[in-house]
Amino acid sequence: MTCHSYPHPFARRCTTARRISIVSLLMFLVLAAIPIQAQDSGPILLREAFVIGGVGQYGRRPIHVDAIEKLIVAGTWEGPEAEGDVVVLPDGTEQAWQHVTANEGGWIQHDALRGGYAYCTVVLDEPRIMLLHAQGNSSVYVNGRLRAGDPYRTGFVRLPVSLQAGRNEFLFVCGRGQVRAELTDAAGDVFFNPGDRTLPSLLHDEPGPVCGGLLVCNASAAAQTELLLRTSGGPGLPTYDTLVPRIEPFTVRKVAFWTGGLIPDDVTRCNITVSLIRRQIGQHDVILDTTDVSLDVTSARSRHRRTFVSDIDGSVQYYAVTPGQGQLFGPQASSPGLIMTLHGAGVQASGQAAVYGSKPWGACGGTDESPPLRL
Repeated sequence: MTCHSYPHPFARRCTTARRISIVSLLMFLVLAAIPIQAQDSGPILLREAFVIGGVGQYGRRPIHVDAIEKLIVAGTWEGPEAEGDVVVLPDGTEQAWQHVTANEGGWIQHDALRGGYAYCTVVLDEPRIMLLHAQGNSSVYVNGRLRAGDPYRTGFVRLPVSLQAGRNEFLFVCGRGQVRAELTDAAGDVFFNPGDRTLPSLLHDEPGPVCGGLLVCNASAAAQTELLLRTSGGPGLPTYDTLVPRIEPFTVRKVAFWTGGLIPDDVTRCNITVSLIRRQIGQHDVILDTTDVSLDVTSARSRHRRTFVSDIDGSVQYYAVTPGQGQLFGPQASSPGLIMTLHGAGVQASGQAAVYGSKPWGACGGTDESPPLRL
């Protein structure tokens, strides 16, 4: 029966009110269910989220205050179920969660994420080990466990995560107004992550071995202890075996490899192969993964990259050098001066050294930060 069939205007208002109530209820149910994604195979792009602005006091201070972090530490944290759910701030006021949908590029963008949180959920029918590839976030809690973020959007932070059957929660800590997160299946138990390589230059006039660093991902529940990296290939380069230190379950670690040797003078680039091998006592070794590495070949008199193994944590670090002019070299050379620039936040040392020309009185060098672990 349509509205105009009722003879009394009150009946029309009642019918309209029912329709409005039904529409409101449906909108509430949709907003409450949007962050839940069910998918059994293939990549999962986190497109729906609840976001909330800063819920504390931050900045450069020895101790910060955060209402959500307090709940996590106390073990009483529960994610929002619907838009409008609130968090009680330290001063007693309340702040509400808002629903946001990612744009065409998969980015969840909102002003609340300049110092706030984004909350997403994924529902699975069975447990899966996947790689979380998130960009723009400072860190993330995966089912309550704190993991590293990628605030500068480098793209190489891919974290192995063990997801459970049922509901999985992702709480992204954000500071730059946006976050993008995707889950993909792991390539195996142990494999190379192709990003964030720390690579040296090979020098014609210094044939000794040099080290580099590659990311190795352990996407299994067992610590990896019997691994080595084997480098081979390249003109005039011998094969090197390098033991891999312990890699904890569901972590990524940058590990060292060695290479080097006499290289023909006409070679300007050298391609080597690095194999990730599992050692098995009394059995043949098993190759788990391989990757190709391309190294620049130059002279110590030209701008180049040098690497070393840190005495602090055993990680491979690098710095770039713009050598002094020719008279600084040789047995009669006087002690040269040095310009050293330091920087972090993703500014590459090779770029810093490149802005300085060669000096007649000294060398120029630049360094950056290269963390050994991605937890």
